[in-house]
Amino acid sequence: MSGETHVGSYFRALEAIRGLTALAIVLYHLDDRLGLPFYFDNFFIGVDLFFVLSGFVIFHVYGGRINDRTGYARFLWLRFARIYPLHFATLIAFAAFQAVVTAIGGDFEATIKPMLAHNDVWSFIGNVLAIQGLNTFAGPTFNIPSWSISTELYTYAVFGALFWAGLIRPDKPFVVPVVIVVASYFLLVTQASQFQVMEDLGFIRNTLGFAVGIIARGVFASLPTPTARTLTVLQAGAVVLLLGLLALPIRVAPYAIYTTPILCAFLIVGFAYDRAGLCPILLLPPLQWLGRISYALYLTHYMVVLAISALYLTAVQHGWIVGALWKQWALIPVVAAITLAIAHVTYHRLELPAKAFLRMQWRAVPS
Repeated sequence: MSGETHVGSYFRALEAIRGLTALAIVLYHLDDRLGLPFYFDNFFIGVDLFFVLSGFVIFHVYGGRINDRTGYARFLWLRFARIYPLHFATLIAFAAFQAVVTAIGGDFEATIKPMLAHNDVWSFIGNVLAIQGLNTFAGPTFNIPSWSISTELYTYAVFGALFWAGLIRPDKPFVVPVVIVVASYFLLVTQASQFQVMEDLGFIRNTLGFAVGIIARGVFASLPTPTARTLTVLQAGAVVLLLGLLALPIRVAPYAIYTTPILCAFLIVGFAYDRAGLCPILLLPPLQWLGRISYALYLTHYMVVLAISALYLTAVQHGWIVGALWKQWALIPVVAAITLAIAHVTYHRLELPAKAFLRMQWRAVPS
C-alpha cells in the first residue's frame, strides 16, 4: 500500500503547517521593520514552503485531470477564484491605507514612506493585472507579500499546460520537474545575488518550489506506506534541519538557504500521511483553524505590521517609550492578536464568499 491511498485533497497536518508558516512570515516582517533582538531573519523561507506545498497539493488534485482545453480553462478559473479576489481586496485596502498614512504625515508617514516608494498609478494597474511579481517594476509595490500571488497565478498557467500536454502526469512525476528544478537553480545562482528574490526573479523561485512539490508528490505516491517509527524519524529530521536553517546566519553559509525547497519537500512528505510523530499536535483544532485562515493572514498582515511598527518607532523617537528591548517583544502578541482577528473575519466574510461566487460563475456557463 502506498501514499496513493490518500485520495482526498485535504491534508490536515499540512494545513496546520501552512498556518504556522503564515504566522512565521508575520514575525519575519515585524522583525524586518523593527530589527527584533532574536532570530527571525530567515523566516522568509516560509514563502518557499508555500510554493512546494502548492506544487504537492495541486499535482495531487489536478495532475491527472487536465486532459483537454476545457479542463485547463476550468483549472485556471478555479485557481483564479481561489487566490485573486483576496489579492484584489487587499490591494484596494492598501491603497486606502497609503492615503491615510499620507494624510497623517509627520514621523508616522516618514517611517512607512520607504515601503511606498514604487507605488504609483502604473504599479497599481500592474497589481490589478497581477504582474507585479514578474520583474515589471523597479521594486516591491503596494501589499508587498502579494508578489508571490502574482507568480503563483502564472505558475499555475505553466504547469497546468504541462499537465494538459501530458508532460507531467501521475505516472510521469519526475523527469520534467527535475529538469525544471535544475534549470531554476541554475538561473537563481547565475542571475540573482541571493535566494531571496521577490518581484524580480520571484517567478523562477516559485517555479522551483512548485516543481519540487510535484516531485515530492511523486515520491509520496510511490513509497510503500511507512511505519509510524519511520514517519516520526522523517518528521523530526525535517523539522530539525529546517530549524537549523532558520537559525543559520546567511552571511556564514550563503548557499545553505538554497536547500530550502528540498528540506520543505522532506517535511511535506513526512507529514502528508496525517499520522505518527508530531501529527497529533498539528491536528488539534486551534492549528487547523490557523491553517484555514492562513491565506487571509498572509495577505492582510502587512498593513498591520507597518502601522504598529510605525507607531512604535514614532513613540521611541519622541521619547514616549524608553528603556529595555523587551518592549519590542511585547509587540509580538499585539500584532499576532490583531492579525489573527482580521484574518478570521476576512476568511469568513470575504475569502469564502468570493471564492464560492466565482466558482458558481463557471458552473453557470453553458457547456
